[in-house]
Amino acid sequence: MKRNGLCFTTFISVVFGLWTVSTFGQSFPERPTVYLTKGSINDIAYSPDGKLLAVAGSLGVFLYDAGSLTEVGLLPAEKFTVSAITFAPDGKILASGGEVFLSESGPEASIRLWDVQTQAELGRLEGHHTLGGISLAFSVNGKILASRGPDGVRLWDIEAQQQVALFERPEGSSISSIAFSPDGKLLAVGSLIFRPQQGLISFWNVETQQPVGQIEAHKGNVSAIIFSPDGKTLTSAGSNDLVIRLWDVETQQELGVLKGHKGKVSSLAFKPDGKILASGGRFTELNENTGEWESMGEVWLWDMEMQQQVAMLQEHYTDNRVSALTFSPDGKNLAVVGSGGKDNSEDTVRLWDVQTLNQVALLQEHHTDDRLSSLAFSPDGKLLASAGDGEIIRLWDVATQQQMGLLNLGISSELAPLLMSPEVYSLAFSPDGELLASADNTRAVRLWDVQMQQQVGVLNGDIRWLSSLAFSPDGKLLASSSDDGVILWDVEAQEPVGLLEGAGDVLAFNPDGKILISEGDDGVILWDVEAQEPVGLLEGAGGILALSPDGKILISGGDNDVTLWDVSSQQQVDTFVFEGHTWGVGSLAFSANGKWLASGGAIGPDPYISDPTIRLWDVATQQQVGLLRGHTWGVSSLAFSADGKWLASAGLSGAILLWGMSPIPPLSGTSGDVNGDGVVNLFDLEQIASQFGQVGANLSGDVNGDGTVNILDLVIVGLHFGDNSVENHTR
Repeated sequence: MKRNGLCFTTFISVVFGLWTVSTFGQSFPERPTVYLTKGSINDIAYSPDGKLLAVAGSLGVFLYDAGSLTEVGLLPAEKFTVSAITFAPDGKILASGGEVFLSESGPEASIRLWDVQTQAELGRLEGHHTLGGISLAFSVNGKILASRGPDGVRLWDIEAQQQVALFERPEGSSISSIAFSPDGKLLAVGSLIFRPQQGLISFWNVETQQPVGQIEAHKGNVSAIIFSPDGKTLTSAGSNDLVIRLWDVETQQELGVLKGHKGKVSSLAFKPDGKILASGGRFTELNENTGEWESMGEVWLWDMEMQQQVAMLQEHYTDNRVSALTFSPDGKNLAVVGSGGKDNSEDTVRLWDVQTLNQVALLQEHHTDDRLSSLAFSPDGKLLASAGDGEIIRLWDVATQQQMGLLNLGISSELAPLLMSPEVYSLAFSPDGELLASADNTRAVRLWDVQMQQQVGVLNGDIRWLSSLAFSPDGKLLASSSDDGVILWDVEAQEPVGLLEGAGDVLAFNPDGKILISEGDDGVILWDVEAQEPVGLLEGAGGILALSPDGKILISGGDNDVTLWDVSSQQQVDTFVFEGHTWGVGSLAFSANGKWLASGGAIGPDPYISDPTIRLWDVATQQQVGLLRGHTWGVSSLAFSADGKWLASAGLSGAILLWGMSPIPPLSGTSGDVNGDGVVNLFDLEQIASQFGQVGANLSGDVNGDGTVNILDLVIVGLHFGDNSVENHTR
């Protein structure tokens, strides 16, 4: 979706909440400056007035203007993912659930309450001892919140933020869905009895907290339930019998069965007038061309009076599944979450006009690349390449913060007989930025022409495994690590010219290209590139490694204890502790000037153990100077741009985040006073908002003069907000 400018509300929020850490004249963002990708989507909800669409997923709850799908806010998650959201009937509070933390009694799923207007957290409801999914529902008066977890259903008093009732899960069963009746008097609970496989719907009187009925509804799990707007009918979906059943709430008798879905139905939604029911799910089908089974999403619309299908939205066949759907409060639009996408790595939100059945908007910012393991900036800092699990390499334009290319390895069919999934281990740009090298689990190094976005070579000699890459400073050699050692390739001839036996993962060439640094069995090995012989050993160095840009300092570690090595003398020069990382260090990166070191929290075996923070350290003083929060499940890769303006980070949540690292200049002359009225105020922010994303010369909103009106210009103005440029105030 093309956008002009940026929402002014977002500008205000970013200016006064983004840049909060400053040290030695350098400012670091506490929250991400840019979300290149926003992770997966688990749930969606319209605000009662229809103005907001909330999208919940692995990074938190993104708030969008419901009409334009322009982002207007974020309610950030801390750990794991947000699996469910719901607005209170008056629209003032949003409840989110699914984040996991470790309590004294074990892992717990947290429910958070948010003030929608201020986007501030109001409180947390804790008690679900589970790692399973959460679903939520407000009572009609907004005073009671019901939460469903695998351990039972809990009722919460919202004002007191206290649990007032618990409907425990019966032995030998699991609870899968909940719904309040429109009058708030009944709570319907869908569950699965394991032996025999039987889906049940139980009815509870909310006031007395007593059961008032039970229906044997489906063969298998009750995957979704919803009351009709008039409260007379309960609709349920079964995961095994592939049907939707209609029940008379008063008599608890079946009224009808809707048949036609090819697979599991996971989502139901009523149009506000109750005349149309939307259902979404997934099915599998054999692709006759490839001979492989493919998963597809499906959305059906049903006439409730006729109990017949009236439409099918076939565009969702391109999704792997439909995971959530909801009608707008005025009934004009249907919002549908499609998961997977064509390349199995994109969640989308499509808005449909219910009357014309035309798609009216598409949100495509939620990529879901699993375990992103490699990031690489081009030498000029204009491009960022990202890859991980899967056969997709994405190219990002850093200035516009948009995806500008996609490289598909096309190796799925090659790996399928081996029962392996595609994975890219490493990326490296050539020094001139014209080539991108990638290493993947087909035991090949692939060379890509960056401008043409085409594969131009495959280096696949007798290699048993590949894991890391490094170009020499002149771009003539490419080093790739394998089980046999480090292979040196002539880039132009695309032929191997040497093998460094005993070498492990490649770290880097030194600046003059004469020495190659790699891991080894006993430490870090220094290799004479021309002689192809070891000339030094940093004995005991290993784990997570980072080399300073000038090649003089090596940092090694993995737990919280880190060792600094002088590469020239091959001696330890210091050790220090990365205090604050709760599960050790999973990634390291030096800034371009070598002054700062970024450390990313390691990915633990469970989300509540993993450390999702990034910490910035002053290398000289060994003091923490910044704490960056945005990931939710460990940080797998870090990379600084060569110009020092950006730190890029990736994590298991499928998100790629950019953090602005530029020093904030003092206000001088008219710097920051965009409109020239002598003071930095809201009008300057508004002018930047109107030009946001534009590229060119002589733009009034380009405060820092880098040729693009972007987030950095916003930050400069925000930090000088209220300053009088005529008096030449400085910070």
